[in-house]
Amino acid sequence: MTRRAYALGLAANVAFVVAASIGAYTGWLQHLHLRWLSTYDYFFHGLFIGPLALFLDGVLEFRPLARRVGAFPPLAAVVVLTVAGIEELLQQLSRRRSTTLHDFVGDAVGVVLFTVLGRLVLRRASRTSRASHKSEA
Repeated sequence: MTRRAYALGLAANVAFVVAASIGAYTGWLQHLHLRWLSTYDYFFHGLFIGPLALFLDGVLEFRPLARRVGAFPPLAAVVVLTVAGIEELLQQLSRRRSTTLHDFVGDAVGVVLFTVLGRLVLRRASRTSRASHKSEA
């Protein structure tokens, strides 16, 4: 994938997460009568927050937090989990939302899974694609 494709994926995912958050904070999601959604809330946290880390990792070109070779953790994972943690804590200020450790754990699991997926699959595909373009030139 190209950096532009990662940026487009990130923009789309951010738009979706922001829209879902606005719906939750305003109570709009409650009017949909999706009670089953709250049962699997932590699963959806991972499913929607994880791709943020994947796409941001691509935009940042898989940069680690520190500049050392092979440094861990990825910068994108740290940024996404920091924002997710702050947002989870800010839910205490809303009468419609609640802060739960389960939601943050769901976020963290999603970030780890999608970051690993991006590192193993998409990064390798990007290298292969770049190598084939260089050999054609």
